[in-house]
Amino acid sequence: MPPARTGPSTTLGMTYRQALIDGERAGLSRTLVPPRKLQLLAGGTREGRRAGGSLEFRDYRDYEPGDDLRHLDWSLFARSDKLAVKRFNEEVSPFVDLIVDGSRSMALEPRKAEVTLSLAAMLATAARNGGFPYALWMARESLHRVAHGNERASQWNGVELEHPGDPAPAIVRGASMLRPFSIRVLLSDLLWPSDPAPLLHALAGGASAAIVIEVIAAADECRDLRGDLKLIDIETNEEQDIVIDDAALATFRDALIRHRQLWDDAARDSRVLLLRCVAEDVGPDLMFDALAQAEIIAC
Repeated sequence: MPPARTGPSTTLGMTYRQALIDGERAGLSRTLVPPRKLQLLAGGTREGRRAGGSLEFRDYRDYEPGDDLRHLDWSLFARSDKLAVKRFNEEVSPFVDLIVDGSRSMALEPRKAEVTLSLAAMLATAARNGGFPYALWMARESLHRVAHGNERASQWNGVELEHPGDPAPAIVRGASMLRPFSIRVLLSDLLWPSDPAPLLHALAGGASAAIVIEVIAAADECRDLRGDLKLIDIETNEEQDIVIDDAALATFRDALIRHRQLWDDAARDSRVLLLRCVAEDVGPDLMFDALAQAEIIAC
C-alpha cells in the first residue's frame, strides 16, 4: 500500500470542481460507443424494435420541431435541401454505470485525483452524446449511487475521495444494484490487497461490457523510499517503522509487478477490458488515443 503524506483536501473544492469541468469540456466532442473489441458479456447487446440511442444506423425520417439537431444529416441537407433525422437501432439497456474508487489513496497525489474525476466526467459526457443514460457510483464502505449523478458532470457533488479502507468488498456486495446489461466502467488505482478475481467477476456479471481504468500516480510505482521511514497506510492508518534499502525497494517493485499481473490475469479470465495510465502523463486529451483504439469513445 502507498505510504501516506500530507495531501490535498478530499472535499469537493475548487480543484476537484475544475477537474469535473475540464472532463465535461473534453467529452463534448466525443461519443461513447460499446467497446466492440470485447467479447460482450451476458449475451451481449441485442437489437430492439424501437429507435434508440445506439450508433448503428437504421433509416431516416422527416425533421420535426424539437428533434435533437445532433441527429440531423447535414450532408443529405446539402444535397437535397431536405431536413432529415437519422434513426438508430436500439440496443437493450443502453445504460452506463460509472464507478469511482472513493478511497483515500485516490487523493494521495493531487494529479491522480484530478485525472480520475476528469475521466469520469468525460466518459459521462460522451455517454450523453451517444444517447446513453448513466449513473455515477462511489465505492466506499458501500457502493453508493451519487445523487444527481445522472446529470451533467460539472454539477456532481458527493464525489469526495475519503474512504479509509478497501473499496473492493463494497463493489462485490453492491454489484447486484447495477443495471442489467449496462456498460460498466470502474476508475481506480487498484492498490488494494484484495484478490481482484471476485471483484471483476461481480463487475462483469450481467453486464454487456466491463471496463477498468487504472489511474496511478508516478510516485505509486517510482517513489524512492530509501532510508529510515515511518509508513502510515493511507487506507487503515496503521503505522510501521521500517528501513528501506536497495533490496527492499527492489522487493516492492517486484511485488507491484506481481500485483498488476494478478489484475491482468483476472481481467482476462473475467473478460474485462483493463486500461492503465499514469496520471502525470495524461494531458487534456484524457487518454483519447487509448480509449479510441479500444473503440470505447469516438469523435
